[in-house]
Amino acid sequence: MGITSSPAARAGLAGLSIAALLAGCGSEPERSRERTGAVETAPSTPPPVSTPASPNSPPPASPSASPSPSPSELTACRNADCEVEVHRGDRLVIDARFGLDSITVTSLADEGVMLAVENSTGRMSVGGGSARTSGSCTDGRCHGEAEIALSTGGQVRVNGVRLRLSKADSTRATLAVRPTG
Repeated sequence: MGITSSPAARAGLAGLSIAALLAGCGSEPERSRERTGAVETAPSTPPPVSTPASPNSPPPASPSASPSPSPSELTACRNADCEVEVHRGDRLVIDARFGLDSITVTSLADEGVMLAVENSTGRMSVGGGSARTSGSCTDGRCHGEAEIALSTGGQVRVNGVRLRLSKADSTRATLAVRPTG
């Protein structure tokens, strides 16, 4: 008896194999926007037979993984007017007219998040929250950065943007980005 599978079914098996491997290691995978190739191994027992997925069906999701915000959700913050669920490593690109270039989520915890904020003006003005800032200009090229600890329920103003954290846990957070003016 032969087993045939569609590309969607093979992708699902590869995802399950990776999830099982990671679960066995006791660690969560680090999130990345880049796709990597996966090595598929044959299971020791045949998988349950399922109906083939239609070409328009989304790939099956892992039940333990939270969905990653789509790039369009993250780019919605470009105009400094969004509320988005973020994960460790997510980078929000902000229009330079707000005095920021990007906001990157560097770590998550139940009580808050750590954010890395960068700009190309060399000036970083932070009000509220806990922050460490630095800036420099060399040969007309400037760079400013801030490391901000933001607690759940708290907010902070960074140059022309206000950041508010409504909820957070060790895997995701809800961050609102609004213009200050």
